Amino acid sequence: MDVLQFWEPEIDWKEFHQGAISPDVWAKFQELVRLCHAFKYWKDAAREHDRHPSRPDPFYKESAYGRRKRLEEAKFQRDSLKGHMHRAAFLAAGRLWTIIDFVQDRKGTSDWVLSLALVESVGSVVITDTMRGHERAEFDVLAFNKFDASTEIGDDSSEMAARWRSSAR
Repeated sequence: MDVLQFWEPEIDWKEFHQGAISPDVWAKFQELVRLCHAFKYWKDAAREHDRHPSRPDPFYKESAYGRRKRLEEAKFQRDSLKGHMHRAAFLAAGRLWTIIDFVQDRKGTSDWVLSLALVESVGSVVITDTMRGHERAEFDVLAFNKFDASTEIGDDSSEMAARWRSSAR
């Protein structure tokens, strides 16, 4: 998870309760939450960079070289932030598909319902596999600050996904 080397989220794991989720799926879920926090952080950083460039236009007349260099530096900074965001999305999509593959034989369990809700909440139509669709998925929906599986996990995964999407807004 190389993107987490550049920024590590501070998550209070005491606010997360496993409930009926199996330990192996719970560990993968926690990794997914970390990546979703990283995605949200880099998305917000890129948006903030667009709003407030780090180097505004100078008060003096600048040369063509100086202007080009200033604009190239700003573009490099923005591309770097966007790169981290897309890498976090790519890794989160991979982690999500790992969870889905992992619970294939557990239909009807809490693990199964959780995996369906996770996919639906980020955009099930968007993510087609581990390689495509992650750039349009809304992983910031899964940047939970607290999660209690005993109350969050219900019978209907669509209902859970809709609740998570509405609370993320």
